Amino acid sequence: MRNSVLLLILLFITESLSAQNLERIPTAVFCLNIPQGFVLESISSKGFQSSGINHPANMNSVNPAALYAFESLSAGLSYQWDAYKTPNWFADIEHGRIHNAYPQSAGFILPIQRFRFGLGFSQRFNSQLDYGKMEISTIDHPEGSGEFMRLIKNVRIFSYAGNLSYAIKPFASHKNTISIGLQGKYNTLYYNNKMCLNDETVYQEIENRTDNIGWSTGILYDRVGRFQIGFCYEKNSFFHDDFIIDERLIGKIREKIPDKMILRLTCYLNHNISLLTEVAKVYRSNNEDLYFLSDSYDISFGISGCVGERITWSLGFLSTPYLHEEAQEADYRLYGQYLLGGINLRFDHFDIDCTIVTSTMQAGEWRKQITGKMILGYYL
Repeated sequence: MRNSVLLLILLFITESLSAQNLERIPTAVFCLNIPQGFVLESISSKGFQSSGINHPANMNSVNPAALYAFESLSAGLSYQWDAYKTPNWFADIEHGRIHNAYPQSAGFILPIQRFRFGLGFSQRFNSQLDYGKMEISTIDHPEGSGEFMRLIKNVRIFSYAGNLSYAIKPFASHKNTISIGLQGKYNTLYYNNKMCLNDETVYQEIENRTDNIGWSTGILYDRVGRFQIGFCYEKNSFFHDDFIIDERLIGKIREKIPDKMILRLTCYLNHNISLLTEVAKVYRSNNEDLYFLSDSYDISFGISGCVGERITWSLGFLSTPYLHEEAQEADYRLYGQYLLGGINLRFDHFDIDCTIVTSTMQAGEWRKQITGKMILGYYL
């Protein structure tokens, strides 16, 4: 435990020092080790699902083969808000979400016979770390000069996706469908590091961005009225770039969104009620800068149903731990266990989808939050 905590503290201290001594200390920029910053992208009134049929607004974050379910021109737009019961990350460093005016996700799906073409956007990571006030010490005033500085770091990742899927329909009969899909993602990481004096005057500000490309592929089998099983694999590249100002190296980005392998199963109890479960292996250990994290499993299950033809509801549970190789005590602060409730109201050509997610009772100290998400969809 002590070694891992010292390592984490060292990372933050290094960043703080780099803001004060940018000309002298090249340093790596660590940001994706903040689990609160990863957005719950695939939540909707259909529950937690990344490998099953979802809403068109969540096109970026689901099994690309699942687009076969959309038989008409479909589009969606979502917004998401997060509130934290204990906003501290640790050592009084506060965490929060930024730029809530930006949509969380958007998607557009065009069906042409057995093909589905999709375009989408999503925020994959959204984080602000506020280090608070720190008194400035100088040679003349080693115990403090009476002036303060404040360091704030903002990190966002925007993802733009293109999707192609094909439905092999019918496979054995008109009640069976097998679909396959491929998705390409263009991810952009925006980084802003700001240092203010006396909480007001901006003394120094660094902004940069870097890009990478990821992809995912999947397959889904649907036995109408009986069950559905889907599998997908997501591969993400490293963000790897240098900060250079006036031909001087002042910092580096070396970050990676974890790869995932996801299996999902849905069983229909009758025409109105279904049970669903999903297991995702998350490959965090393949991030070279997060070598103290181990691979882990995200597990979710839930129940959903219909009330008539226009109302869909769901209740669900998600467990998403962060596991350390040597610091098991830290796992209790970093694990997330979320409860979900959602409802979808369907009209002739559009729908409204509302979801509330909470982890305030059962998650670790650094993962207690309430998330609200609203989706608007249109169907031609």
